[in-house]
Amino acid sequence: GGQSKAEMFEEQCKLGTYIQQTSKINTCMVAVHQAQAGLVQSAISTLPPPLQMLGHWLYAPESFIPPGAENAIWKMIAVLSGVDDEESEEWYLIRCSLHRYRELAWQRPNEACVLNTPRKIKTWLQDWHGIDIDTRRWARNQSRVWDKAIKQLDDLDKRLLAPITEVLVMAKDDVADEDHFAWDNRLVAMRAS
Repeated sequence: GGQSKAEMFEEQCKLGTYIQQTSKINTCMVAVHQAQAGLVQSAISTLPPPLQMLGHWLYAPESFIPPGAENAIWKMIAVLSGVDDEESEEWYLIRCSLHRYRELAWQRPNEACVLNTPRKIKTWLQDWHGIDIDTRRWARNQSRVWDKAIKQLDDLDKRLLAPITEVLVMAKDDVADEDHFAWDNRLVAMRAS
């Protein structure tokens, strides 16, 4: 016999890449991936709706982002950051911070980021919202609001990733222990809770 599904998955994790297999083995690997994806989706569904929305907005492909999610998240982060004037420069700076955090979440190299300097932030705000900010005194005028918004996003991101990380750690442990039934047991347990 060949490798078990768990052994193949573990080998791919160690190599960090996909290994081409026969169609029968590929079908097994698809089944393992689908089981894992189901557990991750189940973990996401346990989160409060605002965190689910943020998770989708940060990590899902554009076509899977719920309509209106960006505006709802924008308002949530603004409120959490103490910004309530929807006509203020700070309000739009919060919007820009969402996009900067998304760049960070996608782990783009800093030089590839659109929003990695005050000047680029200023240009983005002009291009997307017609807002002209003076960034010559960034540290005094804008960095407080910017840093607070990024911290709020980071705190919420950690909360939303916690149950997903737990599922992935359990999956890694299951593969290491070659416990082929643990995935099914966890899926049943998560759906029951």
